[in-house]
Amino acid sequence: MYKVLIVDDEKTIHTVTKMVLSKLTLGGKGLAFLSAYSAVEAKQMMRDYEDIAVILLDVVMEEEDSGLKLVKYIREELKNVNVRIILRTGQPGYAPQKEVIMNYDINDYKEKNLLTSSQLYISVITALRSYRDLEELDSRQDKLFRALEATSRVLSMDEPDEIAREYLKQIQQFAMFTNAFAIITTSLNITAFEYEDLMAHCKISGIGKYENVSENELDEVYLSGVKECLWHCDESGRNCGLPNELLVAVNHKDGYNGLIYLYFDEVLSVHDRNLIELYSRNVLMAVQNTLVNKEILEKQIEINDKNVEIIETQQEMVLKLGEVVEYKSRGTANHINRVAEMAVVIGEEIGLSKEACDLLRFSAPMHDVGKLGIEDQLLNKPGKLTESEYEVVKRHSKIGYDLFKNSKRELLQVCAVVALQHHERWDGNGYPNGLKGDHIHLFGRIVALVDVFDALTHDRVYKAAWSVDEATDYIISEKGTYFDPELVEAFIKALPRLKAILEALPA
Repeated sequence: MYKVLIVDDEKTIHTVTKMVLSKLTLGGKGLAFLSAYSAVEAKQMMRDYEDIAVILLDVVMEEEDSGLKLVKYIREELKNVNVRIILRTGQPGYAPQKEVIMNYDINDYKEKNLLTSSQLYISVITALRSYRDLEELDSRQDKLFRALEATSRVLSMDEPDEIAREYLKQIQQFAMFTNAFAIITTSLNITAFEYEDLMAHCKISGIGKYENVSENELDEVYLSGVKECLWHCDESGRNCGLPNELLVAVNHKDGYNGLIYLYFDEVLSVHDRNLIELYSRNVLMAVQNTLVNKEILEKQIEINDKNVEIIETQQEMVLKLGEVVEYKSRGTANHINRVAEMAVVIGEEIGLSKEACDLLRFSAPMHDVGKLGIEDQLLNKPGKLTESEYEVVKRHSKIGYDLFKNSKRELLQVCAVVALQHHERWDGNGYPNGLKGDHIHLFGRIVALVDVFDALTHDRVYKAAWSVDEATDYIISEKGTYFDPELVEAFIKALPRLKAILEALPA
């Protein structure tokens, strides 16, 4: 049930509102009504119920602006940005529409004498849809954050047996299911996915009622389903599962084939399936890469060969995660693309190798990944942060570092450094560790410069965009204080290329 809070000092309004909306449903869910007859009662209701979806709010109650003060309380003190607020007033003179909409974070404004039953119905449906979408976005952000943590953990493991044991346990951290089992297998030098060959090298794990499932039970009950998945799985290894099944397969260039077959009692959402598929592909590649490296150590050949598919998967994940971070901050994915490309331009200007520039391109988008762990209302606050709020936001550097720090993969290690150090200053007055000069990693210094330049030249919730010339003057003025002097010189030389990036990737 969606909770709707009616805040009005007229009892008749409560009765009529409930009567009009009593049969309203959205996605099979009806409404549960809460009533408050004053702003004081409404404050208590908001403290008691964190999942109120819509507030139908009167302006004039105990005081002429009680409703407006309640809006401020909800948004600024309770930090509740998801609840949809529909302001209803019978005395518009106390709350002029234009002034209220501009100065208060409400979602709709209605005059009671002009509000028909049909209009009220439409307004509430619209508000409920908006609330539902915000809740879904929060859920998806949380799941993606957990999926990244799970992937980082798996990529830090060395033994296939250890990875197999952790596989289902990690999935449960970001996808909701109770009963499931998995067949994880990697085979040597085979040319097709043959069930018997693959099962000879498989690991079986289960959760819930499948916790102790055996291979014999699989043969008796689920063998036909696994074979059917294998039969339909094309050579590209795309996911080909049914609604309660999922199969992910990969081919390794050194002769390893691998797959993960998953069976769930529950039917998962499309979003959860996509996350599990991406995570499963990383698990398979981690297992295969371990086996390949062991073979290489024995034969002393191709010791420095890298697994291109793992790198591409990691790159895809960091870019997608960066887009989520920017969406969370009400920005655009082009911010991370611009920062990445401008960082590479600076790297090329100072003579970095192609390999170093590639690492910079794919680590730079992760500079603000720790913002996934910061509350939305702080990231999107239109005014200046208080000192305590700023201290909370500053934690994003350490949160981002903690996500990647335990990985043994070079790209994720670099992501950890960039996330941690991109707010350090050349003069030592940055955060989180007050590093100074060359003690700051070169990538951290580069990303710090281009991130500030891009932020200055684009609108943010707390400021309007500066001109390129104004931003350039600021960068130059901070030479030797905020920014590495050598990098500022490179920035000046590369300015035409940086402007071209701003034009090619607009907000």
